[in-house]
Amino acid sequence: MTTVQAKYSGKFLPEVNVGDQVATGDTLCRISAWGIKFRMDSPCDGILAEILAENGADVEKNEELFRIDDSISPPPGVTPPPIASGPGG
Repeated sequence: MTTVQAKYSGKFLPEVNVGDQVATGDTLCRISAWGIKFRMDSPCDGILAEILAENGADVEKNEELFRIDDSISPPPGVTPPPIASGPGG
């Protein structure tokens, strides 16, 4: 299980849902601070197991935001569908 922590303090704006399949580099959320939306990407392939902060919540740098089950991978030859961009992205 991989835990993803906030890189910035600000308002948490998730762009994925529990159960979504994510790939390394996929956008998980944006954190809005100082009028800028900072993107946070997945560090690994896997299934999003938990979202640990509420949509719109103020989060602190290094706060845990997501848990990704990286022990699950798609069958060979299967590419996960792309994640649709959420609002503002």
